[in-house]
Parts: sequence; C-alpha cells; structure tokens
Amino acid sequence: MATHPIPLTPENLLQVLQAAASNDQSILQLASKQLQSWETTPGYWSLLQDAYLDQSLEKNVRWMSIITLKYGVDRFWRKAATNAISKNERTRIRSRLLDSVNEPDNKLALQNAVIVGKVARNEYPLDWPDIFSRLLDIIRTSAPPPDQSQLLPNQQPSVLRLQRSLSLLLHVVKELCTGRIPRIRSNLQTASPELFRVIAGIYVQYVEHWKHGAENKSHSDEWVNERLHISLSCLKVLRRLLVSGFEFANRSDEIKQFWTITNEQWTSFINMINAEVPDLNKVLIFKHIVGLGKLYLDLSKGQPAAFALMPDVLTVLHNYWQVANNYGDSLANGSRAGLGKQSKKNGGVAGDKDDDKSSFLEKIALQGMLLYRNCIQMVFKPVQTFKYRHKEEKEENITATAFMKNQVLTLELATRFMELLVTKYFILRQDDLEAWEEDPETWAITWDDQTESWEYMIRPCAEKLFADLAMNFKKDLAQPIVNVFNNVATLDNHDVLLKDSVYNAVGLVPAILEPHLDFNIFLQNVLANEVQITQPDYRILRHRIPILIGQWVFVNIDVQHRSTIYQITQHLLNKSDPLNDLCVRITAAKSLKCSIDEWQFDINSFLPFVDDIFDQLMLLIDEVEETATKMSLVDVIGLIAERMSHNIAPYAHRVISILPPLWEATGEEHLFKQSILAILTKIVSAMKDSSLKYQEMVVNLIRFSVSPENGLQTFLLEDALELWDAAVTSTPADNAAPLLELVPLLIPCLESDTALTRRVLEVIEGYILLAPREMLNSYALTLFNIFGGMLGKGLKHDAAEVITDAMELMIRTASAVQGEEGMKALGQAMVSSGVARKLFEGVYTTWEAHQTTGPNKKYPEIDVQVLTAYFRVLSRVILGSLEVFEGLVGYISSLGVNEKRVEAWLMEEWFSHFGNIGNPRSRKLNALALTKLLELDQEWILVQMQDLMTVWTDVVQELVEENREHYLLQAQNKHGAEGFKHKCIDNVDKDILADFMKLKIF
Repeated sequence: MATHPIPLTPENLLQVLQAAASNDQSILQLASKQLQSWETTPGYWSLLQDAYLDQSLEKNVRWMSIITLKYGVDRFWRKAATNAISKNERTRIRSRLLDSVNEPDNKLALQNAVIVGKVARNEYPLDWPDIFSRLLDIIRTSAPPPDQSQLLPNQQPSVLRLQRSLSLLLHVVKELCTGRIPRIRSNLQTASPELFRVIAGIYVQYVEHWKHGAENKSHSDEWVNERLHISLSCLKVLRRLLVSGFEFANRSDEIKQFWTITNEQWTSFINMINAEVPDLNKVLIFKHIVGLGKLYLDLSKGQPAAFALMPDVLTVLHNYWQVANNYGDSLANGSRAGLGKQSKKNGGVAGDKDDDKSSFLEKIALQGMLLYRNCIQMVFKPVQTFKYRHKEEKEENITATAFMKNQVLTLELATRFMELLVTKYFILRQDDLEAWEEDPETWAITWDDQTESWEYMIRPCAEKLFADLAMNFKKDLAQPIVNVFNNVATLDNHDVLLKDSVYNAVGLVPAILEPHLDFNIFLQNVLANEVQITQPDYRILRHRIPILIGQWVFVNIDVQHRSTIYQITQHLLNKSDPLNDLCVRITAAKSLKCSIDEWQFDINSFLPFVDDIFDQLMLLIDEVEETATKMSLVDVIGLIAERMSHNIAPYAHRVISILPPLWEATGEEHLFKQSILAILTKIVSAMKDSSLKYQEMVVNLIRFSVSPENGLQTFLLEDALELWDAAVTSTPADNAAPLLELVPLLIPCLESDTALTRRVLEVIEGYILLAPREMLNSYALTLFNIFGGMLGKGLKHDAAEVITDAMELMIRTASAVQGEEGMKALGQAMVSSGVARKLFEGVYTTWEAHQTTGPNKKYPEIDVQVLTAYFRVLSRVILGSLEVFEGLVGYISSLGVNEKRVEAWLMEEWFSHFGNIGNPRSRKLNALALTKLLELDQEWILVQMQDLMTVWTDVVQELVEENREHYLLQAQNKHGAEGFKHKCIDNVDKDILADFMKLKIF
C-alpha cells in the first residue's frame, strides 16, 4: 500500500477494508492506520455502512466495515465527543440501521444490532422517536397470524425478518435498561406497554407452534428449531421489559396474565426435557426454562414486592424447591456410589445424555437457590429507602414482606432446606472425587476458588443459602444443627461423606453456633484423633479438618489448645503419610494462615513446631507445579516470618534459600515476583541488622525490580520500594556502600511515578539518616531540582507534606552533620534549583491575594495546608542558619517581586497565617524560628514584637525549658533589660503584655 495520503472513495475504502482483513501483519497495520486517518473525513462512517449493507461484497469486507462502524459509534457518535460524527452523517446512518432485517449472516446481523442499541441509547426519543414503532411494524408484518387466511395485504411472513427484528429490539431494550440516567428508563417505560403486548402475543403464539410441532411430530425438527429461536428471543425481550419497563409490574393485568401462562409453561418445559426430543431442540427448550428462571430472579431482585404479589408465586417457588430436592437425591446417590472407586479414565464424556440432563437440572436447582436467597434478602435485608412516593407503594411492600415471611420463609421450610443442603448438596460428588484423584493440586486450587463463584456454581450457592438461613433463623435452628453435629461427630461414626458435609455446615456459621458448641473439646477429643485414622476414605476428612479449624480459630479456640492445631497441621503436612496427598497438604498449609494471622497468636506455642513445618512447606513448594499454588505457599511462609518477628532468624536461611530459584523459575510472572519481594521484606524487617548476610541478594532483587530495562518495573516497583525501605532502615551505617549504589536508580522513580512519591521519599529519608554526608554531597542539588519541579501552583496538600518533610530532614541533617558549611551548600542548592523562589512565591501570592477585597478579590494559588508546609521549611532554614536565611531573602529581593521589602510582606503573612497552623509540632517549630529572628536585631522583626508575644503566649508553655532560657538570654545580650523594655516592650498593647506576663517568664 502507498504511504502518501489516499483520498476517501468507495473504491479505495473497499480496498483498505480488504487489506485490513489480511493475515499479513504489515499489510494489516498499514490498513488500520489508513482507516484511522479517515476517521475525521466527512462521509467515512456512512461509507462503511454502505459496504456492510452491500450483500454482494465478500463477508470479510462486510465484517471489517461493520466492526469499524461499531468502533466509530462507540467513540464518535455522542455530540460532545472529540471529532464527533456530523449531524447529517448521523442522520443518514440512523435512517438505514433497520435496513438489515433480511441479513442472512448471524454474526453480521448481531454486530448491526449492537450498533442499533448504542445509537438508540443516545438518540431515543429526541432524535429517533419512531424506533419502536418502526420495529413493531417490521415485527407485525413478519410474524404470521395463527390463521394464514388472516394475512393483511402488506404482511409478508418471514422467520428471518422476525428473528432479525427481534434481535434489534432486544439490543435497544438492553441498552435502555442499563441506562443509569432516570430519564432513559422513564422513556423506556413509556413505550413498554405496547411493546410488551405485541411481543408477549408473539411469544405465546410461537411457543404453542413449536410445542404442537414437537409433541405431534407434525413438522420437521428444523421448523421447530426456527420457532424455538423466535420464542426464546421474545422471552429475552419480555424479561427485560417486565423488570425495567414497568415501575410496578404487579399492577399490570397483561403482565399478571403472562406470568400465569409462563408458570404453566415452566412445568410443561420440564416435562419435555424428559421426553424424546432432538438434542438441538432440547437445548433450546432448556434455555427457555433458564430464561424464565432469569425472569423470576430479576424481578425478585429488581422489584421484590412485585414478585411477591404476583399470582401463584408460591407455585413458582414450590416448583424450584421440587427440582432442588430431586436433584439433591441424584447428587447424594452418585456420591455414595463413587466413594472408594478409582477415577474413570473414559467416563463422563461431555456428550453423554445423562450428563447433559444432570447439568440442565443443576442449573435449574441453582436458580431455585438464588431465588430463595432473594426472598430472604427481601424479608431480612430489604433495600432501604428514605421515602415512598405513594402510600400504595408502602402498603405493597408491607404486604409483600408479610406474605414472604408467613407463607414462604417459614421455620418448616428453613428446616427442610437446611437438611436438604447438608445431606445432599454439601456431600462431595462423584466427579469431585474423580477430579481429586486425577489431579489433587488442581482440585485443591479450584475448590478454594469456588467460594467467589456462588452465583454460578451450585455448591458455593448452597453454602451461601445455608449461612443465610442459619443467620436469620438462628434462635430456632442453632441448637438443632448442634444436635445433628453431636450425633455425627463421633469417632464411632465412619460415614466420612456425611461427616465432611456436617463439618462443612458447622464451619460456615461458627459465630452462630459458638454459644451452643464447645469446639475446644471437639478439637481435642475428636479432630486430633480423626486425622490419625488411616482408612483410605479418611483423606476426605483430612482435607476438611484444617478448613474447619481455620473457620473456628477466629471465634473460639482457646490459647491453650493452639498447640493441638499446630500438631494437626504438622501431621497433615507429613508427606510420608500416604493419605496426605497433595490436596491434603496444600489445604493444611493454606489453612495454617488462619491460625497464625489472628490476634491471639502465641509465638511460644508455635516455636516447637516451626522446624518441621518449615521443612514440609519447603518440600511442598518444590513439589507443586502451579504458579498460583506456589504463590499461596510463599504467602504462608511470609506470614509466618512476619508473626515470628526476630524469632525468624534461626530459620531465615532456609526460607531465603528457596527464593532465588523461585525468582528465576517465575520468568515474567510478576505476581509471583511480588510475593517473593513481600516475603523478603518481612524477613529483613524482622531480622533488622542481622539480615546483612542477605544484603547482596536484596540489592540485586531491588536493582532488577526498579530497572526499566526488564519491563517489569510497573508491576514490581511498589513491592521493591517496600523492600528497599526495609533494607535501608535495617542496615548499619558501616555497611551502607552496596545500598548507596542503588541511589541513582531511586531518583528516576521520584521523577516518573507520582502515585508512589510518598514511598520513594520515605526511602530517600532513610538514606539521609543512613549516610547523611554522602547523600547531601552527592544528591542534594538533584533532589532539590526535582522538588522545585513539584512545588508551585496546583500542588495538593498531601503531596506538599511529603515533599517538604524530605526537605526539612535534609536541612536538619545538613545543620547537624555539616554545620554552617552544610547549610550554605544547601541554601545554594535551594536557590539554583528554584525551590527558594517557589517557597517565597507561594507566600507572596497568598499575601497579595489577602490584600484584595470586593469584586476584584484574588484567591491564593496554594491552599492553607500547603502554605503551612512552606513555612515549616523556612523555619528549618532559620533554625539551621540565620545567615543562609538572610541570603535567601536577599536573593528574592534581587528579583524585584514587589516594591515592598521582602521581610515586610513575609512577616505580615507569616504572623497572619500562624493561627491556621493546627499541628502543635508545627506551631512550636514556627514559634522557635520567628523568635530566633530576634538575634538579627533588625527593625523588620522588632516591630513585630506584639505579634510575636501573641505567638509566645499561645505556645510557650509547650517549649522546652532550655530553649526558652536561650531566647531570653539573647534578648538580654542585645539590649539589656531596660533597653529591651524601652525599645520593644513599651510599644506592645497592655492587654497582650498582661497575658504574656501571666506566663511568669520574667
């Protein structure tokens, strides 16, 4: 392709679109750049639509055109967008969006439907008021009437047109339903009644069509399949309209009639799943059942009162209870049959019909559990509202809540449901046992991850439902649960599946059962013995017991029983025990975190087991293969190191020794590297200067992590800074040389990453304390140059705090370590870097703003807290060297900022601002600095004596005794008592002088 500009013509556009579909990356990139260059050319987007609508073109060209157009609608359709599509071009595109209702290709039609939805969201109803009427016209003319003799003159029944128009309507409704602006939802609600009436009629009609054809074999499977697709599309539209298109769905007679029909259909659909129906159509029937389930779920969540007040809602809930109960039976039976068997290498293929039916039923049972959870939410955790708009709405909510509480969520139902969950859904399934057998490590990982997937997986959902029921019926159900537990949790009971299930239940709600269950006795008498039973099936309990302990340790396991926990963990980590497979050991290791990471952790009870536990954890890290597993185990070791503090020293070498190989093995996996940096940080922090033996490794890891060349700096920088800070803090001054070599890598971090500025400056402050002379001599000017770029207009107070804190430390250190020479060097750096100018400019612009009033009033460029930070830095300079301060004032005077003397406006603003300084430390610092200025014996400070005495009166009681005596002595040396009184005191207001004298300093 040529590199010179190509004019936009239909022919050129088609050629570029053809190139954009190429597999050659170089051609594709050139084509993409050319398409991008046309984005601001008038007519480009409508030409893309021309290409899409031309069915004579190749599919790949049409695909590129519609995908590119969708991108343009996303970015440039809104009127306020940069390079927005012109009004005329938007009108042309919009006018032809519905012309693709005869598009034969499903994928192309879907992309156009997405565009229609996005445009409608932006332009309905103002610029596209007739979209719904046009779509309904197409739908009406495409859907055949029940009797072909009733065809209207303009009616041309077409299954394809009907499918496409329903898809367009679905995406429009989808977009309007998700609109957060109330106006968008309100516009949809205006159109919803007619939309619902038409689409519901087509849905009912087509369901009857395909049901009759499927049951009587009167039509081909393809004919049935077409109509299944249409009714499914209708159901998707109706579900969204019912929930979002009506403010009070229960008040619509049409909706209630439709609701009754769907209840009857739900049962018939379930029956058809069991009938001889072709698999392709059976899948679509199942999707109808799921679609109805989504309707019930969405309404129960979005309009809970409306759901409760719908006709026959008890029947709906009972139907789902029945499916959940029946499916639970099949689960329990399968679990019993699979216990003790080896994995079936060729069993359970995806195409097995029984497996398909089982997955169908599982999805329905899952929806049932979610539906009951929504009912519990409705009664026990209702959405709070400040105000009901109508009295009727409030009454409906009260009626719905009472109905759910008295008719649905009864104690009897809660009891039956909890029994169902514990005895059937909590029991390990046959496929669980097979997966465990085949790959213990993967199974252990996925088992942990399931907890967060409760909306999509039935076991986690069952656990959530159990916890909800136990929480809200705890007065009635806590003791019965404990009774069942006491009957099952005995050493004589060898039903490991039931035990695992009951232990799971008890672990889900420890806080509720704690008043009724003495877990300490159970731990000592039962669990400690069960982990030692060597029957093969007891590996199931070895997996469950550490999880159970981890759940209860935060609630009620006495400190004196912690050693038992560590003994159990030690036993379960023992690789030589054949029952302790990878799954058991991984679970035991990860559950150990719970016992360590809680406030009652006692290091003395843990120390006797540390040696062996560390050894087993090291072996386990070497044995596992998955990166996620290694990371979780490294986290456990890191937590142990953190909680052991200085006690980690004897074991540190073993931990450190595994880190370099792990670091190398992880390659580009930055998450794992972050974990390694974190654990090393904990060890260095815990060992203090004893960690010097690992300094070389620490320095190398820091260097790697912060170097831009490796490509991982973005991911590793934050953790590397944590390690860096720990290393600098823990290193004695005599051993600072290797760390000082890293300072050149630290400076760019300060310049590039504002999000980590505070952490970088903390490391710099650590360096200043570690090696003050080296840092000040080599990097003071560099740092002040960076600070100068940060200070000024728009600086936020939190950023100002960290920057000025660092400057304060540098000034204090220079004064303490290098004396007057150090202060002079630092003063010169402040001048040459622009820091001095920025500080004084901040004060001056604030003072200048305070001189204005009325309509022309100015406002300070920096806020009060930033100004306080500036005054702290100036205070440090004054306390460090009056000569340097005078030099800075002289430099600012030479700039000719204002005809008024610098000292005059500086003192005026400083004393005026003093009342805004809230931090006692800062107040004392400023008071000391202002008082030290008296040593200059200059008129501009002596005339401020009244203000200065006000400052003294406020803070002098907080000053240390020696400082107070020092400044009084200076006054005597300069003037003598009488001279001081005559020159200064006589000019002070008597009331202020009286308040000051009460301090009894003189």
